[in-house]
Amino acid sequence: METLEYEWKQHKIDEKYERLVENSDLDINMFEKEINKLDQQITELMIHAEKTSTKLASHHLDEWSPKLIEAYQNKRHWKTQVTATSKMPYYMGLVESIEKFRHALENYHEAEKKYQDLSKKSDEVRTSFLKERAKDVAAEKGTEAEKEIKSLIETEKQRKINGRIKKVVKSRNIGGLNSILIPALTEYQHPYPKDFDHKNIKHIWNRIEFDNGEDIKNWERVTNQKLVQSMLLQWQRSHFTQANDTPFASEYWRQRLQEEDVQKAILSGSFPTMSDLPLEANEVIQEMRKDERVKTIPDHTTINDFKAFVNKIKETKSSSPSGRHYGHYKVLLRQDDKYLRVIHGILQMALNKSIILTRWKKTITTLLEKKNGTPFIHKFRAIHIVEGDLQFLAKFFYAYKMIHNAESHGLISDEQYGGRKQRMAQSVVLNKICYYNISHQTLTSCAFMDDDACACYDRIVTSLSSLECQRWGLSSRVANFTTKFIENQQYHVRSAYGVSDESYQFKTDSPTQGSGQGLSWSGPRWTNTGSCISDIMNKKNTGMMFQDPTDTIQIKKCSDFFVDDTATGVTENCINDGRSPLDHLQQDEQKHANLLYATGHMLALYKCLFYFFSSK
Repeated sequence: METLEYEWKQHKIDEKYERLVENSDLDINMFEKEINKLDQQITELMIHAEKTSTKLASHHLDEWSPKLIEAYQNKRHWKTQVTATSKMPYYMGLVESIEKFRHALENYHEAEKKYQDLSKKSDEVRTSFLKERAKDVAAEKGTEAEKEIKSLIETEKQRKINGRIKKVVKSRNIGGLNSILIPALTEYQHPYPKDFDHKNIKHIWNRIEFDNGEDIKNWERVTNQKLVQSMLLQWQRSHFTQANDTPFASEYWRQRLQEEDVQKAILSGSFPTMSDLPLEANEVIQEMRKDERVKTIPDHTTINDFKAFVNKIKETKSSSPSGRHYGHYKVLLRQDDKYLRVIHGILQMALNKSIILTRWKKTITTLLEKKNGTPFIHKFRAIHIVEGDLQFLAKFFYAYKMIHNAESHGLISDEQYGGRKQRMAQSVVLNKICYYNISHQTLTSCAFMDDDACACYDRIVTSLSSLECQRWGLSSRVANFTTKFIENQQYHVRSAYGVSDESYQFKTDSPTQGSGQGLSWSGPRWTNTGSCISDIMNKKNTGMMFQDPTDTIQIKKCSDFFVDDTATGVTENCINDGRSPLDHLQQDEQKHANLLYATGHMLALYKCLFYFFSSK
């Protein structure tokens, strides 16, 4: 910390920040240049301070105790003294320096022996420490010391057991991807064109797309470093451009949805029906009308908001392609507010002026195998790693403010169980069992379908979603900032060979879509889209109805959602035209599929199942 404090003063960071605040009315291009310059300098200082700080080894801390740490620090102290006194003859008398060196060496040997002795019995020392700690806990709670000692020791035992189980059951390839599996040449139809390349991403995509690769028997492993990284980048680009054939992903609508007049018209409900859009796309626009009760969320954050975020976030959480990670913020949290005040100030000014800092423009995509040990090119979970302070904005405005605002005004569909407090995935399953049992007991013919949207976070149409979020109170500034951020990203992939030098990015003729997993705004943005779809389905679909024998309790709904997994149903007591529940389910599901398409999404048909129960 001393290094950072010294460098902070030397580079006059506080003065530069105050000058930046005073000159906030500068030309936007000049201001952007200055704010990036200061932000980069702070990042370099933080990384430099970390590198020059003494790092304690951690291999000996398995059985941690204050005594062991104290012994280790004493050993390090005398080791440093031995090094220092060995250099004294250069500027001190030889006799005096030898005496000081011997004194330091004797103390070092004594400290080392004490540390080794404690290490050998670290289990006993740890247990003794836990017992002392238990007595303090008992005194605080007013409970029996023996009870607290037993509880702490049992917890310690379980922690060790769970750690061993996790290593065996949930082992992972720490080194990252070093190979990928693609369809072998024999998986393509004969005859091949003369220049056919089965490693071409377009050919691989077309071959896998038919049945998500389930029909492919032979796979070829690619291990060449450059080829692996190149193919992963090309595949990820194709993956994040899947939504580009949907109505609102066109360049025309991308620009129109960012126009202030269009946004106001849609949110007020005065936007006209567009003949060039599908029926469901027009219905989505109509559903985006903002409730008059909903007030716009202020787009200002405070340093206390930022400190609360830093305090809650786990230090081990992956962050920061630039090297400025959560550990730095955790350290600054315990220091003078001046450091975080400057960092937060830069963050807020960038938001106010819709500036995407240079540091924010690099996203590292970590690819996780969906099935460990089988790195199929199409079966990776893409996790975007972005800067920690950017995550603060995403979490604060979307996951906290917007979702809380929507919940308090009852804007989220009651059928959505994912991404909400006091809602569980088990509830959807229990609902389904109840639907089946009630239908069976009352001899009610019914039809149900379980379906899944394909890569829902990765197909969110950026400009459409940003406007959708405004109907839940998000300010236009934050919404447009989000759109600009996504469209300014350079995506790199991480593998066993490191982070790729090459990257892909947004292009007007082939824009990347999707909020991506790993960012705190992805879940809330999909919840918004899913709720819009659910509300339209409740107005247009046949749905299902369940009631008690006395007709005093009646439940009517269309479906249950858990994030992008949907269970849709139709019961015969909702049908008046004589058709079967299965016919109506097909109609309702087609409506669901069309609404998904209108918002940039698609059903993963290979994951969909339907059930039909006839009482006749």
